[in-house]
Amino acid sequence: MPINMTISIRSAVGAGARAVNAPADVKAVQNQLNGHMGPSRTKLVVDGKIGPKTIGTIKDFQKAAAGLRSPDGRVDPRGKTEGALNDPGSSSKFARMSVAPATPTPGSKPPAGSKGGLPPSATATEKKGYENLVAAIQRLPNPNPAQELLDVLIADYFPTIKPMIATAQSGADAMKLAQGFQALRGLGMSAKEAAELSSQFLKYQRVGVYIKFMDDLAGGASKLAKSLKAIGKGAVILAVVVTAVEVADHWNKGRYGAAGGEVYKLGMGLAIPWAGLLDAVQTMVESLMPSLKHNRFFEGMFMMLKAMNPLAAGAVAVDSVISVIQVTITSYKSGRLDMAGLDALADRMRKSPLQVFTKVGDGLGDWIYDTFMAD
Repeated sequence: MPINMTISIRSAVGAGARAVNAPADVKAVQNQLNGHMGPSRTKLVVDGKIGPKTIGTIKDFQKAAAGLRSPDGRVDPRGKTEGALNDPGSSSKFARMSVAPATPTPGSKPPAGSKGGLPPSATATEKKGYENLVAAIQRLPNPNPAQELLDVLIADYFPTIKPMIATAQSGADAMKLAQGFQALRGLGMSAKEAAELSSQFLKYQRVGVYIKFMDDLAGGASKLAKSLKAIGKGAVILAVVVTAVEVADHWNKGRYGAAGGEVYKLGMGLAIPWAGLLDAVQTMVESLMPSLKHNRFFEGMFMMLKAMNPLAAGAVAVDSVISVIQVTITSYKSGRLDMAGLDALADRMRKSPLQVFTKVGDGLGDWIYDTFMAD
């Protein structure tokens, strides 16, 4: 139901020492959040009590509707989050974090706790796995976050996660997945972020590896769980896990330089948003001086600046150093130059932001050959 009133809380509501959480203010926030919710969400109990469910929903709302990159789970009087709660337009933004229920198979009912069901194309094996997984989630102390994640996975990523759903025929695997879902949400990830993480993982790795990952994550004392918790932000955790999966894929295929480059890109990308900075500056200058929009020298300057991006240049440098070492070792062992490895490195460079330099190098090489070496 859309909001039909404007709230004005007297003190902060939500997480942290600054939150007073006066019952009347908490109820006002809970009512307003419920009014913005899409059909797939479980409404908050309007009891004036603050808890993990209310704080988690505030964080989701802050990220989706209030535009906060680092949601803190707190609504301050006359703050940005309160303003977004009073904005009817926030409902459509918040709805993107909620997923419309999937169409259930004709003649069947979704398992208890589910907000949807499998698509009609689901096999009998997938249906059985889905039922086991929902049943396992319902045995968790707080099943709602894990169930919400499963709903997003089914609605947005079903073709990718089909093998995972089928594997849940095993009761033991279903419980590992359910506990892993709960652990992902416990890291502060929204359902959408956790679903994207799972989808990317399953694109590159076998289902067995994913289940092992989820089982390790659910064991809160594990090194994996501790390292991810130390990161603290859902979006960063997503980037770290996706990068780790890509690094593993590169490594399995012998692309060691590319694997190192991915790690470097992640680290630098979190610290230096070079490309975004340059795009913003270029756009601003062009808005002030429209004549520069089609100026080749101006465009060329930014092309060169983007090519000197410490993120891109560093990643290619790491890739090049590791790849050259790998080629040297391979060539030494075989007694002949590993041209395939060098060609693969050159091809990756041509596809990188540094391609402007490789094009100049290729053109210069062709000119030297035609001028001095051709008959």
